Amino acid sequence: MSASVGSALHIVDVYDPAQPTLALKETRFGLLYGNQIMDGLIEGRYAAAFWHVSGLHWYDLYGGTRPVALGQKHSDRFSMLDGVAVLGGKALATRRSGYVLLAPDEKQPLDDLPLHRVQRHSLTGKPTICGHRLYIANRATGDIRVLDIHDPTTPKLLDAFATPGNPGRIVPTRDGFLIPDGYNGLLVCKGTP
Repeated sequence: MSASVGSALHIVDVYDPAQPTLALKETRFGLLYGNQIMDGLIEGRYAAAFWHVSGLHWYDLYGGTRPVALGQKHSDRFSMLDGVAVLGGKALATRRSGYVLLAPDEKQPLDDLPLHRVQRHSLTGKPTICGHRLYIANRATGDIRVLDIHDPTTPKLLDAFATPGNPGRIVPTRDGFLIPDGYNGLLVCKGTP
């Protein structure tokens, strides 16, 4: 087993599913596992992934004939429990028990950006955004947070609970939301997603 197995990102072109080709390979310092790739694309082309030690790195998937590493990165450390999702033209990155908002061309260190929090509740976990709802699932603690982010700079807590399992990224549906909860199975939560 290669030492870079846990730190390599492969972007594969599957335009012809019968002949997939490696479009880009990146290896950075730190581990890359546990869903550390941004959920969605900004402007239909910009993607991000973070290594827990070397930080967040940006990619333009359609910037030429092949995906391009933009060289823009934020070296601020992330917890492997954190995550990144798309909110309009920005990324919402959970970190330090809250979240920050940033565009692909953001130059400031993440620690200098406003950190949005909800009093007495940790927002550590993998984020999922559906409309004006933000769902955060923490695999280590089982904590689930559901927030109203009509104004993402002032999130409002709608629900907070813990599952007996290890929840992965939440999947909204038209009838509610699904929580893949590890050995506890798949939880189906009814109501407004």
